[in-house]
Amino acid sequence: MHPNDEDIDYGIEISGVYDGVAVWVLKDGTMVNRFAGEPGYERRAARIQDYIDFNTSAEKRNKDGETQDV
Repeated sequence: MHPNDEDIDYGIEISGVYDGVAVWVLKDGTMVNRFAGEPGYERRAARIQDYIDFNTSAEKRNKDGETQDV
C-alpha cells in the first residue's frame, strides 16, 4: 500500500527484509506496511508488521530515555 505522497513524512528500509522502503511513516506518526494486502508478499508483510508492532508498543521512550505509558 502506498499512502498519498502529501501524507508521508519519511520511509524506513528494514535491512534483511527489503532493499527499499518497507514502512511509510506518515506525518501523524502512523506507520504503514508497504506490503500489507499484496498477494505473494504475505511473509514479507508479516515481518514488516512485526517491526511496526514492536516500534509502536504501548510503552514509548521519551527524549530523556525514560519509559512512559502512552
